[in-house]
Amino acid sequence: MASTKDRLIRDILSTLEDHRRRDEHVQRRLASARRALDEVARLPQDWDSYGARAPTGAAVSAAYGLLAALWEHLGEAAGEDAVPWAIAPLADGGVQFEWHGPSDMIEVEIGPGGDFDYLVERDEVTTERSDPSTGTSTEAVIGHIRRVLDDSSEA
Repeated sequence: MASTKDRLIRDILSTLEDHRRRDEHVQRRLASARRALDEVARLPQDWDSYGARAPTGAAVSAAYGLLAALWEHLGEAAGEDAVPWAIAPLADGGVQFEWHGPSDMIEVEIGPGGDFDYLVERDEVTTERSDPSTGTSTEAVIGHIRRVLDDSSEA
C-alpha cells in the first residue's frame, strides 16, 4: 500500500505533467498564430484580385507587438484563450484579429499605419467600439480583450 507521501508525490508529478502538456499545447497554438501572421505579412498587392493592398510593415509589426504584449499581460492565466480565434488581412493593408469569450467577441483592426481600432459584440450586436479619431493604445486594447476573455457578461 502506498504511503501518503508517495500519493502526494504522484499527485504533484501528475499535476506538473498536466501543466506541461497544456503549456505545450498553448505554445503550439501561439506558434500557429505567428505562422498565420507570417502568411498574412507575405501577401502581395492585389491579394484578393480586387485591388487590396499588401499588409504594411507598420500593421504587421503592430500585430506582432500586440500578440507579444497580450501574452506578457495575460500569459498563462489566459492560456489558449490569449491566442486569436482568427487572423485576417484587411484590404487597406491592415490586419484583423478576433477573440471569442464566453459571451462576447472582439475584433481588433490594426490599420496600415499600425493604429488600433476595436469592436466588441454580444449576440451579433455591437456593444462597444473605439473612436478612430482618437486612437487606441495597446494597453487599452489589451484591457478590452481581457474583459471579453474573462466574461464580460456584465458590460
